[in-house]
Amino acid sequence: MYLIDKEIKEIIHNGVFENAEVSCVDSVSCDLHIKYIVGDENAELAVKELEPGETAIVAANERINMPDDMIGTIIHKNSRLRTGLSVSAP
Repeated sequence: MYLIDKEIKEIIHNGVFENAEVSCVDSVSCDLHIKYIVGDENAELAVKELEPGETAIVAANERINMPDDMIGTIIHKNSRLRTGLSVSAP
């Protein structure tokens, strides 16, 4: 069962979903934003040029304090897939 926009906004206001922007909530989702890209020796990068097949680790600006009775899924946006990027989230 997915949370709907009203429920997502509620967990933002209750502090479960920190730094999330209510304006980024859609019908059953909320966009996350890249805080920084992890570079060599854990340097925080604003930009990283990727070669084909290369991987980058990113930190999100948002933090989710997931309750024990809830699970979350991170998926990619179709607009990013069309540019050749894909997301593999733990």
